Amino acid sequence: MPITIANPSFEAGATHMQIPPASATRMDRLPQSCGVWGTDRVRPCGAEQGVVPADGRRMLAFEQALPGPGDPSVSTADSCDLYQLVDLAPYADLIARGGCMLRLTAKVRDASGPHDVQSLFVGRLSLFDKPPADILPAWPETRSLAASEAAERLLSSGEADRWQQVSATVSLPAGSRFAIVHIDATTMDRTPGRGAATFDRHYCDDVRLTLLPPDTMP
Repeated sequence: MPITIANPSFEAGATHMQIPPASATRMDRLPQSCGVWGTDRVRPCGAEQGVVPADGRRMLAFEQALPGPGDPSVSTADSCDLYQLVDLAPYADLIARGGCMLRLTAKVRDASGPHDVQSLFVGRLSLFDKPPADILPAWPETRSLAASEAAERLLSSGEADRWQQVSATVSLPAGSRFAIVHIDATTMDRTPGRGAATFDRHYCDDVRLTLLPPDTMP
């Protein structure tokens, strides 16, 4: 069962996107309501530089990680992130029966050409059994309140210049209230003194979220 994500293939351009100003820091990238992408510095675009969108006429270009305060486990701004809050209330009756799974898939591409620095693309789902108002004010310190979290990573480099898929599948606890969809491109450049990471021809497209009831499991 598909779950609606706002602007999943970025066909609406900057609509449903909370792209931060130049003065923003990493703490500003998480949206405060459902139905909008919260981001680092990204750019919706059409086909460019030999890269054609995976779905439709548009895709999203990762450009720069936000500097400044953020996850206390991160010492420098390595990743350019996308976040969207998804309300699971319309599916509460089905989720309450137990045994459901939630699956995130997205197409990603590193078309930056042959180089020594690789990129790590991540797809992650975080599930919460409390309303967003109880979670977001202290994010990300409240990750321990997540009912469940899962991630699957795909390492890509300019040697693999094609669309690839990242996915994450997680069990849905019966009390799940909302989910945070998280997709990022992370540089593996660990040069001392490097500033906030920038990205060249790194893209995302065709984001999908699917609820899998127990009777659809293999």
